[in-house]
Amino acid sequence: MEIISSNPYRLLGVYSNSPVKERIANANKLKAYLKVGKSVSFPLDLSDFMPTPIRTVESMEHANSSINLPQDQLKYALFWFINGSPIDDMALAYLQKGDIEKAKELFGKKETFSSLINQGVLSLVQGNKATAIKLITKMIHDDDYRAAFIDAVCDSSCRVSEDELSQLFMDALSIEIPVQELMQLFLDNGISEKDNVYLKNKAVSEPIAIINVEIAKAVKNGDAEVQYQTGVSLMNRTKEPLSIVRGLLKTDDMQYQIVADNLAKQILQCGINYYNNADEEEAIKIDKAY
Repeated sequence: MEIISSNPYRLLGVYSNSPVKERIANANKLKAYLKVGKSVSFPLDLSDFMPTPIRTVESMEHANSSINLPQDQLKYALFWFINGSPIDDMALAYLQKGDIEKAKELFGKKETFSSLINQGVLSLVQGNKATAIKLITKMIHDDDYRAAFIDAVCDSSCRVSEDELSQLFMDALSIEIPVQELMQLFLDNGISEKDNVYLKNKAVSEPIAIINVEIAKAVKNGDAEVQYQTGVSLMNRTKEPLSIVRGLLKTDDMQYQIVADNLAKQILQCGINYYNNADEEEAIKIDKAY
């Protein structure tokens, strides 16, 4: 995933809970080398099983600025390794040697907020989205784990709620995973009904937006043929998004009914406008309007 391979913490060669001074030192070292055309690598590049990070002066400046704010620090920390215990330290050392299986074995020795994050990130690296969601949402929705995670990444003065942290995670995933697929992954592997509702609303918002844009295009016009073609186009272009909304909300849902009613009224109006302005024979007009 791009958010892992190009994670600011990775580009800067640090863990998500590394001291700020270490991050600054690495950033300065990278800038100095890059300006004279030299490349730099860090143990946390993990290039044995991940794409080699692409570093430029611009990308390093962007990486630094991307984790200035606490919410951004937390967002990217959900997708990078954290060194939160002696066991993590040993496991991460194996990971840097390319020994994924030994690292996984050690991460699984004792459940902590950091072991859940590290196992989750490693699962995403290996393409196992279901396991990653199960592990990371468990950390997010456990009060003690979440507090420890926030304190490790930014500090205890950082004020981010359970819902906010969960939404940071889901929004970041939705950039790389289709939201309908993501919704099913959370239904099967998540632990919070609020997450399911949030993703359902997110999944519905896109097709509804498409339908509303198409409705807005159907302006009234005195040309009968234009109105006929507009109505046909409106029907055809909204079939799929309406079907998606119906599948997600069901026909008795008020939100679905409002969208469907607005669409039906606009299509009906196109038919009426065509009929009132057409010069064709009555039977043809009725047939086309119908």
